[in-house]
Amino acid sequence: MRFDELQGRLSEAEEALRAIRAGQPLGEAIEAGVTTARVPAARRPQLVRQWFTAWAELGWICAPELDQLVRT
Repeated sequence: MRFDELQGRLSEAEEALRAIRAGQPLGEAIEAGVTTARVPAARRPQLVRQWFTAWAELGWICAPELDQLVRT
């Protein structure tokens, strides 16, 4: 992959992350990223999987603590 292609992919993911951080619903945030993607619509689900895989590996997203999910 060429550097300019990698840079484009990073900016697509960054757009989605910005939308998530701004509090947009997850579906809208993902849409914000994939609409800027230069990949065919059929490959966009794979692209989103790659984003979430990378974010999880970096520790940017993780499962919440069980105590936070249970209300008293």
